Amino acid sequence: MKARILLCWVLIAVALLSACAAPENTSTQTTGMQSTSTAPSIAVPAPPTSSQVNMGRAAVNRDPCRELGDDVVAAAGFDPATRDRIDAIFDTYSFVGCKFEHKEKDQFGLFVTTRYLHVNTTNVTMDEFRDREESRATPIEINGIEAITYMDRPTESCHIILETSYGALDISKSVASVFTVEKPCDRMPEIAEMVSAAMPD
Repeated sequence: MKARILLCWVLIAVALLSACAAPENTSTQTTGMQSTSTAPSIAVPAPPTSSQVNMGRAAVNRDPCRELGDDVVAAAGFDPATRDRIDAIFDTYSFVGCKFEHKEKDQFGLFVTTRYLHVNTTNVTMDEFRDREESRATPIEINGIEAITYMDRPTESCHIILETSYGALDISKSVASVFTVEKPCDRMPEIAEMVSAAMPD
């Protein structure tokens, strides 16, 4: 009789331990799936960003080379496999950036780059961009956010600048006019909407 009672207590204890352990495992698995689903899919990762100096400015803590997924790059019309870091780090401010290319076959059957996309996060402010560009800057709105757009003639690139919590998001496109009739500002509002929506603020 005592043995039977002892066996009952053992079975009850095992059942209670199993019931308590199950939710913990479920929680861990759910958390793991959530973190995986929020991370962008990047087939060709870029190296880490350079160290920043900035001298009084807050460091840029957003990295388009690590946070802009391949699906967004492809939807914008560029090849994610060409992902390339283009940081520009100075003593008083920083640009943390990434470059993407789009290639097409030319008349000789060779693949040539017809357009480039540059995405930079920077601790240069919107007001500083406005002061620098002055009359070249045209106000626009991207995803409900005030922005400016301007054409940089020396580099033949079209820029859209949006204000962010870390400074500004600089999205630009340039074209190789010898290989394409596409203009730098073609589709730029659409591209900026996709990129800015994908970048965490």
